[in-house]
Amino acid sequence: MRMPVQLKVPEDVDEKEPLYAVQFTNGQLEASALRVPKFKLFNKTNDRTKKRRVVVASTDQMTYFGVTHSPDSVLASSRICKYYVGVQDSASGCLTLHKAELLALTPYIPENCEGEVAEVAAPLVTTGSDRRQSLKALVTSFGSERQKRAVTAAERNRVDPTSLDAVLTTAVSHARVQAEKAAEEPQTQEGSMLIPRYNPDALTPQDVYNVLDIITADEMRIMKREAKVFTGASREVMQGWEANQMYPKFVSCRVALLPSHEPERTLKACMLLYACYLFEMYCLRHKDVLKHGVVFNPSVPPPVVMEQLVANFAENTSPNVDTPSYVISQRMKDKILSHLLVLLLILDDFSVDCTALQKDFELTSSKLMDHFRALGCSVSKKSAAKSKKIEGTTSEAEGSCKATLKIPLSFPVPRKRRRKTNLE
Repeated sequence: MRMPVQLKVPEDVDEKEPLYAVQFTNGQLEASALRVPKFKLFNKTNDRTKKRRVVVASTDQMTYFGVTHSPDSVLASSRICKYYVGVQDSASGCLTLHKAELLALTPYIPENCEGEVAEVAAPLVTTGSDRRQSLKALVTSFGSERQKRAVTAAERNRVDPTSLDAVLTTAVSHARVQAEKAAEEPQTQEGSMLIPRYNPDALTPQDVYNVLDIITADEMRIMKREAKVFTGASREVMQGWEANQMYPKFVSCRVALLPSHEPERTLKACMLLYACYLFEMYCLRHKDVLKHGVVFNPSVPPPVVMEQLVANFAENTSPNVDTPSYVISQRMKDKILSHLLVLLLILDDFSVDCTALQKDFELTSSKLMDHFRALGCSVSKKSAAKSKKIEGTTSEAEGSCKATLKIPLSFPVPRKRRRKTNLE
């Protein structure tokens, strides 16, 4: 049975605040819509002391607004007719009338809003960036220390899309260039790129490694002037080097053993000087390289030699060519050590005392022997009872080991990892 409806019209129905019935100009809401727009009502007062109401509806994709007393928002029928909305009480069945006003909600597009409408709606409809700025201002003024630190960190880590696109473009081009260079370079023997190029078909040890594969002809020509510091050094000067530890032990010992006839004396002096450059680069610490770059002390290579050393034995981690950032990884240090040991093999007629090098390189004998084996050398080790005391060793009881480059070459065979089997 239907409940009888009793109509109730308040005496001040026309004086109360009206209810606003809205209509979207570009569509309508579906009954099955899961997300309903959020409606907000704002009060505005203009110069004519006439109250205005601004209705704002926000969705995920668009913001809509409607302004009372505006020809764009008020429907034409609402200007000549009065509208009422009835609200029925389900318990008593009383239907109460309320004054209503019809508004058309228009999509907010800043480019299309002009004049009075833009002046009223623009401060109310805020974009995402405006909300972030408002939130930032609130946190800066009234937030806790933790919230302020979070805002500061977010501002510091904010990335400009334009600069991000530029950096990504530069990084992609840099990676493409590096890939092309790697494709153009020939693969070295045994798949290793850490040791210098060698001749696997050599008949004598002198033909295995070529000095020009380590030191280019241009570098050799430039270092002839710099190598006079070794070729013209007297015994007193060399004693001063040892007292001040200006050069490593393996360099100062070999300066006194340089041949007396030319051009072999100058050639070996250049090789020894280049080995000194490699040793200084090998001793550079990772954090010092990151902070100060590749800096040599006390021996400063000529600019051409310096460029080749950095290009061959340092890695550029910066995609920007104008501001390079170099690091010397452990892999590059192994490459430096391999080239340096090859120079020592050539200087010492392809037989080097490994024990005398341990103190300079701060390596154990086993690691140093592994590096010589990777170069194709045969390593022999004598016990302390059979070996004589060698200058430069820390203890005579350690014995001595010697690396010799012999034909045929002997390279270590990589070990295959054994699979673990579960035995039941």
